[in-house]
Amino acid sequence: MLGMLLRLFIYLIPMVAIVFFIVSIINFIEAKKQYKADPNEANLQKKNATRTLLIVSSVIFGILLTVIIAFMSLMFVAVAYM
Repeated sequence: MLGMLLRLFIYLIPMVAIVFFIVSIINFIEAKKQYKADPNEANLQKKNATRTLLIVSSVIFGILLTVIIAFMSLMFVAVAYM
């Protein structure tokens, strides 16, 4: 049971964060193109909503990347002192 939860944390959560980041970028680019083609209030609201999602996904992805880099540097230091 603990092994399954560990695999879930190690593999599934980072993959979901990466996919969420990629989808947020694609949605923001599409909303930006739609607003540029037809600048009305609905497209402006959609652009603002996708911008907010992009910021949230960027923060999640940045935290994940920071944790991974910190863990890798800790492992390098641990191996260096063996």
